[in-house]
Amino acid sequence: MEIVVGVDELCQACPLCRDNRCQSPEGDEEEVRKWDSIIFNGLGVSVGTTLTASAWRELIRQKSPLDFCCRCRLSSYCDIVAEYTI
Repeated sequence: MEIVVGVDELCQACPLCRDNRCQSPEGDEEEVRKWDSIIFNGLGVSVGTTLTASAWRELIRQKSPLDFCCRCRLSSYCDIVAEYTI
């Protein structure tokens, strides 16, 4: 899987992706790109980085939790945050 700018395979499957843009009421395309950048910086990767799914999981496991994880509004749903806050 490769990091790309804009809509990727995951985005295309989402019903909130319309006209090749995120149309979520909780965060539009610009918000998504902002968070992508924060996450990529935390993982130490950039656009164009290509890894297998298992390599991505391992990288995320090694780098978790990222600095913002415990402040994330979705942290109550995240197994990674739960693992580090118990």
